Amino acid sequence: MPFLKFQHQILITVLGGLLMVFAFPYTGSFTPLIFVGLVPLLIIEDHILRHKEKAIKFFIFSYLYFFIFNIGTTYWIYYSTDIGSYLAFIFNSLLMALALQTYHLAKKYIGRKQGYVSLLFLWPAFEYCHFNWELSWPWLSFGNFFSIRTNWVQWYEYTGHLGGSVWVLAINILLFQAIRKTKLEGFSIKHFITSLAFIIVPILVSVAIYFQHEDKGTKVNVTVVQPNVDPYTQKFSAAFFEDQWQK
Repeated sequence: MPFLKFQHQILITVLGGLLMVFAFPYTGSFTPLIFVGLVPLLIIEDHILRHKEKAIKFFIFSYLYFFIFNIGTTYWIYYSTDIGSYLAFIFNSLLMALALQTYHLAKKYIGRKQGYVSLLFLWPAFEYCHFNWELSWPWLSFGNFFSIRTNWVQWYEYTGHLGGSVWVLAINILLFQAIRKTKLEGFSIKHFITSLAFIIVPILVSVAIYFQHEDKGTKVNVTVVQPNVDPYTQKFSAAFFEDQWQK
């Protein structure tokens, strides 16, 4: 494949980060973009590996990609804590980039096919660990992109949201491979049909589960009371706790 100039690599990386932002709920909500959002980063990774460039270069591009993703999707925490938001953007992007760097090194040292398979395990493992420690950050799981398309992922009852993350990764890998083979060997509809099938079949299964569901048990009425407490000045202040409780 042709050598990409540095500025082109930057543009591809930024594009990938923006695709993820636009795919995320309520910062764009164009959910189907998640199925191609990782392709630009996979292109950069493959390019760096094929041209035997230093691994640190992919880490830098990966960090830029995830930094855009983090800021674009969780910018709103700035209104709660400016310093905390800066630390969250920097630290969470770092962890995500390290997870992808592990995939890059696996692909580099144990083989390309093995590397792609490893990604299907490494990233969900990262998400699982990230959700189960003191600095957990659960918002940006790939599986959470479908929180506004629940009829697409009714099979989460069997796999959990990590199943959605594996789904996203698998489709992005398949589409990247289809694009790469088209570039090297010419257009082959088989690879794109395979990718499309991986998107459509799980959605059809989910829709079937959705419409077959029947509510069981006794109906109850539930009232949720939302207190009118300023979350930035009072809600988490110990001095105001008793007043909030009485109110």
